[in-house]
Amino acid sequence: MTESDSRTGFSQISLILEFIIFSASIAIAASWILGTPLFYSDSGPVISVFTALSLIILVAVRLTGRFLFGWPLPLTLAMLVIVLGGNLTSIIMVSSLPPEFTKAFGLVFTSAATSTGLIVYCVYELFTKLRKTPQNAFIFDDILLHIAVLPVAMGLLGYVFQKPFYTGNSADPRIGTTFLELSLMALFAVNAVFSNRNLFFWRLLSSGWSNRITFFILIVNQFALPFIVGWYFQGVEELKSFGLEVYVMLANGIAVISFLMIQAYLHYSQKENAA
Repeated sequence: MTESDSRTGFSQISLILEFIIFSASIAIAASWILGTPLFYSDSGPVISVFTALSLIILVAVRLTGRFLFGWPLPLTLAMLVIVLGGNLTSIIMVSSLPPEFTKAFGLVFTSAATSTGLIVYCVYELFTKLRKTPQNAFIFDDILLHIAVLPVAMGLLGYVFQKPFYTGNSADPRIGTTFLELSLMALFAVNAVFSNRNLFFWRLLSSGWSNRITFFILIVNQFALPFIVGWYFQGVEELKSFGLEVYVMLANGIAVISFLMIQAYLHYSQKENAA
């Protein structure tokens, strides 16, 4: 398979993922507008209409760049800044407003954890729209994509182990992270990886099976081990404190990022020495 064929294949996968995220987000937003939110519950986390709108705009920005020739860059940047600012405002509102306010209007805000992930995605999109991913040891874009999923995964930990404190709001049980929300956020990260062949991730995978296996083990360890630890120590920690599972997830996240940065440094050092 040639490099051109490979890029075409990745572009098609990226387009399929964008269609899935966009369609699901449209369905979620439409259900809120029609007054029958999907999987709604007064006693558990619900995916917010604001989360759906954020994902719609993020994917729309990608689709316009793909299909609408001449689409103005300033408009793209403005749309991304709107999403970024909206989610930053959402974090402030969730942490400061009483739950009676949102319940009175039937609103469910995006959780602080998910909003943090969306903000990081916006920063990534802003940087990749303004310049190509640089080919150097400081793998900023790779790190951003990895960080974006962490807060959402932490929110899911809070949902599974009944610790709404993890999402930034313990008063309104509807504000939290759902499996659907995590799936859409993870799909967006995968889509971002497939649509950017300049990420160091692809050089890591092409450098040999040892690096591929090591990276796979680190990723599985990062997202599986916290749930195992949380299940084993369930009920030990106080409700309004971070449990051991969060520290395990953060430690493994640091390990993954450190592994990527070390491999990037070695890769580009060898490249410079060879030149």
